[in-house]
Amino acid sequence: VLKDANAYKPQRSDMTQGGLGGVGVENWILQNGGSFVDAAKSFLENAEGKSFEEFKKNYFIWDFGQNHMSETRGTYSHDNFVENMSAEGYEKMKQALNEYLLTMDKVSNKSR
Repeated sequence: VLKDANAYKPQRSDMTQGGLGGVGVENWILQNGGSFVDAAKSFLENAEGKSFEEFKKNYFIWDFGQNHMSETRGTYSHDNFVENMSAEGYEKMKQALNEYLLTMDKVSNKSR
């Protein structure tokens, strides 16, 4: 879903995408009970009416592996994958997730 929307790779890797990156997406899904649908809902609920800068202050996707460089940098020992994103990637991700959830809702309604 995010690859198709060009909102997958982190901005340090591809400035045109500005996404969470592969490990970031994995952690995001795991931190939402292993459900992509729940992760998408969580992201969109927290993004509602917020700029990217506002969103970054309140939404965290932690890497629970310790960053061995954090001590020398004087930073928190666990990376926040939201920091890998760009404002453009944030907007593309919101749009892609909204479209995905609408599609899933239509599929769910047809199966009833």
